[in-house]
Amino acid sequence: MFVFAAGVLIMFQCSVSCWDYHKSSSNLKRVPQDIPGNTLGLDLSHNKITSILAGTFIHLSDCIEINFKHNRLSSIEKDTWKGLKSLKRLDLSQNHIIKITNGAFANLHDCTHLWLGDNYITKIKGPMWKALSSIKWLDYHTWHRKFHPCQTMQET
Repeated sequence: MFVFAAGVLIMFQCSVSCWDYHKSSSNLKRVPQDIPGNTLGLDLSHNKITSILAGTFIHLSDCIEINFKHNRLSSIEKDTWKGLKSLKRLDLSQNHIIKITNGAFANLHDCTHLWLGDNYITKIKGPMWKALSSIKWLDYHTWHRKFHPCQTMQET
């Protein structure tokens, strides 16, 4: 973390928790493996990430916000968000998401805000919405779809 004070740039290590791990617009093709376990906010927006392996975030139990906006994700698989026990906000907008599989959001019981807009979601398998019991904001604007997401919120 950097602080500018009295004309001097000061760098210091977070001892308790780092608010941001910021790698936006870094031309990344995969999720970095060096994300500190005390990260609270993760910004990987505007990259070229195509997939997220299950368990990638297992060490980020205190993370409350993830921004994956404007990447190249095509699907969200089961256990993608495993370990994110404190996650409140997840932005997956402006990707290439076509499908969300059963269990994709199973670990996000405290998630209150989910952005899925500007994707190509055509397939939602199983009761994916059931795990999102705390959701207060669901953004699905301009889904390129033939169905309305509210019609899929029932178990199939």
